[in-house]
Amino acid sequence: MIVDHPGRFGLFASLPLPDIDASLKEVEFALDTLGAKGFIVFTSYEGRYLGDEHFNPLFEELGVAAAP
Repeated sequence: MIVDHPGRFGLFASLPLPDIDASLKEVEFALDTLGAKGFIVFTSYEGRYLGDEHFNPLFEELGVAAAP
């Protein structure tokens, strides 16, 4: 559907969090190969909220301000 109607549909990719290394690989694949427009994440993983410094490498890769 995305190929047939690029102006109507887009793709958000899911990330395999809390695995940061796998998520960084998925970001690259989703953006470069699939043409994803964004990512779906939950508010917490295994008791860690997205503001936890564990997620900083992911936010740095995405160009989003990490937690202070």
